[in-house]
Amino acid sequence: MRYYFSLSLESYFFLEKMNYSLKTISKGYLYAYINEYNNYEDLRRKENLDLSYKKFKIKQVARYLNLPNSLHNVFYIFTFLLSKLEVLVYVLVLLLKLSKYSIEYFVTSKRDVNNKLIMFGISFDNERFVKILNSAKINLDEVVIIKLPSIKSDYSDFEKLHLFSGINYSDLFCSFIYSVKISFFMKKKYGVRDLMFRSYTSFEYFLAYFYLKKMDASNSYYFISLLDRWAYLANYTNKNKCLIQHGILYKYTKAPKIGSVDLAYYINEEQKKICEDVLLKNKPKAYYRASITFSSSDLLLKNSFKNILLICNKFFLKKEEVIIRDLPKRKLNLYIKPHPGDKDISPYKNLKKECDFVILAKNDFPKVDFVISYMSTLADEYENEGITVLRYEDEGFDLKYKDLG
Repeated sequence: MRYYFSLSLESYFFLEKMNYSLKTISKGYLYAYINEYNNYEDLRRKENLDLSYKKFKIKQVARYLNLPNSLHNVFYIFTFLLSKLEVLVYVLVLLLKLSKYSIEYFVTSKRDVNNKLIMFGISFDNERFVKILNSAKINLDEVVIIKLPSIKSDYSDFEKLHLFSGINYSDLFCSFIYSVKISFFMKKKYGVRDLMFRSYTSFEYFLAYFYLKKMDASNSYYFISLLDRWAYLANYTNKNKCLIQHGILYKYTKAPKIGSVDLAYYINEEQKKICEDVLLKNKPKAYYRASITFSSSDLLLKNSFKNILLICNKFFLKKEEVIIRDLPKRKLNLYIKPHPGDKDISPYKNLKKECDFVILAKNDFPKVDFVISYMSTLADEYENEGITVLRYEDEGFDLKYKDLG
């Protein structure tokens, strides 16, 4: 199939770009969504969850859209109806994006960047982003955030540039065509077996790819993700690359490797080994992130009871509910830390009406006596600071849990 259009002189190279790049760079985008499901495989088995990929994806999209749990069943029905027109909806969304992005492109000034640490602005809020970089002792003055057109985070502590300042219009149009082709590909391959793949989000991924390809060689690409699409971009650029680990990997993680990097800031020695075995194609120069800084002890209740922190993720809500109802009855001070990705914390607020515990804010990290958690980064950081951590996956979890007090 041939595409005929008139954009600029560089459009003559469009067909060659299409034929050469799509099959290669789309892999990272597709791998990323499958990885999220595969990474929960062992967890699903332990939790006895009947969670097909379709159910898992719908659950994740509902979480992304910040839908209350009470609306999840309604949302599931909606997704079934949407499946009949899914590709059409995605193409319409992409056409709207193309129109909006075209206007933004033509009002954005071009600008070269040299000798900087290039990071894409994704979904992190500014304060959380700063803390991650500070833990790796990254000089914030050297960081330039490339603002993707769909992201609202302000990144107020950083120098910022719009992604459109470093690409050509043919790259923008090419990204649009790629994302349309991905939408049709997914429907053809999976049909009604897969819903809510949200193929329209590939538009920004392809835009980021073209930005990296044109980026000056004096810059470096820094990323803080492990198995998502932004990590796989490292496989498609020859520029200097650095991984700052956010989130943890399990030794049984099944995922295509993201490529080679020059530097890596790991959480700890164990994660370094897992990342090099599972994630990377090389063994980069290694550093370690600093652990958390405890917040003020004023957050802790003033009594003689032990302080227990429960690190939460709504994936474990049933297990968490049992713990939340139980520990306060045992004369223990309970503090819960909702996952930062769980915008809807109404289940915990509802439990608070019945149980006596403290819900911590995003930036609250009290120095407690004991931590209960799933396999989380924050649990590792508390353990690095000498706090005893009991994980659901630990052998003898039930016996150790009963002995708390």
